[in-house]
Amino acid sequence: MRIHHTNPRKRLSQLVALLCLTVSAAEVSGQCDVTPIPVGDGSPYGFSSAVDLDGDIAVMGDETDEPFGPESGSVKVRRFNGKVWVEEAILTASNGAAEDSFGNRVAVSGNVIAITAPAWGNLAIVGSAYIFRYDPTTMVWEEEAILTRPTPAPASNQNFFGANLAMDGDVVAIAGSTVNDAGEDIMGAHIFRYN
Repeated sequence: MRIHHTNPRKRLSQLVALLCLTVSAAEVSGQCDVTPIPVGDGSPYGFSSAVDLDGDIAVMGDETDEPFGPESGSVKVRRFNGKVWVEEAILTASNGAAEDSFGNRVAVSGNVIAITAPAWGNLAIVGSAYIFRYDPTTMVWEEEAILTRPTPAPASNQNFFGANLAMDGDVVAIAGSTVNDAGEDIMGAHIFRYN
């Protein structure tokens, strides 16, 4: 089955339906338990425009949230306590500004979360990514690093570093979508290792 590109909410419902079909095809009962993770704050913004899950931790980006102005973005962290998903934190960038799109992409691995803000940099649209680490002593997610493109980008005012993201263990891959002065889209990715 191929899922065509539609709006994110519809794609999510199609994905859940596909998973249920897969489970029912393999099991006699045909049951599929779906545990919703509600917004819980009445937000009118793009909640869960990006989402990732590792164990009992769910991370959901809301790049249109407005903590620092329109589309500055935020990320909600929920932890499953065995019965329900409890909101543990709302993360924002320490240097956040309007139209950064913080939360455009998210990834979680253990006690580390990576978050991109591909429109960061005001009119320059440079892009950046953030590393947050959970401190079990204080039970707080703390911003640990801000990542930017380590190599010079082509002359452009649309670099979008952080257009895509992947994380496995202590390695983070961050892709950019750079539009050069000729209007050509030049893709590139950078690998970071944290410890």
